[in-house]
Amino acid sequence: MTVAEIRSTDDRLLEATGTVLADVGWSQVTMAAVAAAADVSRQTLYKRFGSRAELAQAYVLREAGRLVAVVDTAIAGRRDDPRAAIAAAFDAFLTAASEHPLVRAIVSDGEGSDELLELFTTRGRSVLDVAVHHLAAVLRETWPALSIASADLAAEIAVRLAISTAALPGGPAQLDGNRLADALAPYIERELTRSPT
Repeated sequence: MTVAEIRSTDDRLLEATGTVLADVGWSQVTMAAVAAAADVSRQTLYKRFGSRAELAQAYVLREAGRLVAVVDTAIAGRRDDPRAAIAAAFDAFLTAASEHPLVRAIVSDGEGSDELLELFTTRGRSVLDVAVHHLAAVLRETWPALSIASADLAAEIAVRLAISTAALPGGPAQLDGNRLADALAPYIERELTRSPT
């Protein structure tokens, strides 16, 4: 198989994972069900992803990347207004997350949801790391006056706020993009006005 064929097969298998997950809880997303949805043999699935845990990790990483991409777009269109950019980024993420089968599976608190949540938290530190690193780079590219340390801290806070709000929506504060921006934007705006030392 060529590299392009391998990527195409992997994409097909990960899409099939999402298709199965949209219909059933995570506990029922079996290797056999994914292979059937992708119209490939189980042998092909196991060859590409050696276990259900490896398939889950690959799926979570890919979908996290897709969710982060909506944040990039929201920020890029509002470079001149950090508060509006942050509010739009949170809103875009929370809207996309609320409709995503992966997030719905985590929020449902059904059988297997803890396993998925762990991929984002204790077992999935790489998911957090990738999202934080990516967002910090986007913040620095959007606002070059932001120091590396400030961008890293803002990104870490934003990612943790976004994930926890998406995973546990509602609550007395009724958090949305504007309310989350009220908390984070003053920090970024202050850091943008600091004189370089």
